[in-house]
Amino acid sequence: MNADRRAVLSSIQATINILLHRQVRIDPVTKAISLLLRVLTVEIDVPFWSQHVAFVLVSIMILTSLRSFLQHVMRVRRMLLQLLLLLHHRRVADGIRIVSCSCSASIRAVDTTTKS
Repeated sequence: MNADRRAVLSSIQATINILLHRQVRIDPVTKAISLLLRVLTVEIDVPFWSQHVAFVLVSIMILTSLRSFLQHVMRVRRMLLQLLLLLHHRRVADGIRIVSCSCSASIRAVDTTTKS
């Protein structure tokens, strides 16, 4: 419900901005830096630093999106591996027994359902 309310309010605000011909004249990073510099009374090149700060902020957003994407991929991979393991255990329970070789650490499967 809260997300729907936010979407409706955002749409209304966008419509008002279009009807009243409001335009953003300065980006949020430049505005924040200039307000901060007014408080601190420091003189620096605002357009130069606003570009760099914006680049860092966009990089952080991309990295967090990439991190969540990779977490999702790992979750799907884990589910697929569990599914494969479940199918393998069912196949083993249906007549294939696992026999370990005494001479090495390898494991081989022996089919007990076919006659040799």
